[in-house]
Amino acid sequence: MLHRRIDVSTDHHPRVRAALSDFPPGARRYGGILLDLLYDHLLARRWHEFSDETLEDFCRRAAREVAAAASWFEQAGAVAPTASRLQALLMSYQHATGIDEAIRRTAMRLRKPEGLIAAAQAWPTRIEAANRDLAPLLSDLRVESLRFMRNDNTTPDERATAD
Repeated sequence: MLHRRIDVSTDHHPRVRAALSDFPPGARRYGGILLDLLYDHLLARRWHEFSDETLEDFCRRAAREVAAAASWFEQAGAVAPTASRLQALLMSYQHATGIDEAIRRTAMRLRKPEGLIAAAQAWPTRIEAANRDLAPLLSDLRVESLRFMRNDNTTPDERATAD
């Protein structure tokens, strides 16, 4: 549930919405996917700025926890990732080749993979803008996560409407 809240909050964040508006029509529908991957890439590269835990230790711990929840994947009809494969995947996000591979894998899960592949061809040109947005975005998502964990289940849009 927290992961879903973070996804929704990211999608509605003003910086993400502004970044999406920079995508040409037709590519915008894939922009959110691409931005998620770019933020993952930048977070992996700048991890030391946001956590005292090393990226390797975090990836190892996260992979073990996800692998321990294998029954959730199986109940959903999916294959549970092994801890070693998930750890390697998370660590690969540090490198451009890892993002290229993540784009390819994600595109293959879409009905029309060519749309994402076309939208992502110039992803390195978007890095500078995404890099500027990363720290403020993560700060806001941290606040949103803490709010959610305190059982404030209103969405950012609901709070904005109430203000």
